[in-house]
Amino acid sequence: AQEVIDLLLKHVFNEDQYECITWWMYEKDFGRREDLQMWDKDTTYPLCLNLSSLQNLNDRSELCQELANLSYEAIDPSFDTLEIPENVQNSAQLKTKLLHLRKYLKTKNPNLKNLALILHDSDPTPELLQILNVLQSSFSIAWITDRPHPYRSFLPTAENLPKLIQTWLTDLN
Repeated sequence: AQEVIDLLLKHVFNEDQYECITWWMYEKDFGRREDLQMWDKDTTYPLCLNLSSLQNLNDRSELCQELANLSYEAIDPSFDTLEIPENVQNSAQLKTKLLHLRKYLKTKNPNLKNLALILHDSDPTPELLQILNVLQSSFSIAWITDRPHPYRSFLPTAENLPKLIQTWLTDLN
């Protein structure tokens, strides 16, 4: 699981940014999905989702199912603890699955109140934006992209990207 996270980070961040954010993540125990050792004082769990596999999907039902799959797989890559989400056909069902995921994470950290979705490696599409519109009332949403969208935005080329994300997450607590 850690190799997947490291590969994801290396893909999103340049070498210096990668070193900075991995140091920060290990300081916070973020990224240890095997045992979900989460920090007690933080109330927000950052869920980074690589959306590159969704770029060619236009069907909202397929997008909802894949977003659920990506979210659950990010927490439990081998699905040893969580069940693979099934029959997620619309935004409301996706929201329900993510609320279940947040409830599960809360069993690992009783202080958890928020699940922050950090999206990257995909441009905002009308279909994705419509789905996120339903999710925004329950989850904090950020997108690492240079394309316009209505959510918190981080430029992928920002030299201080890890610090910006860290500040955003800290502000959510």
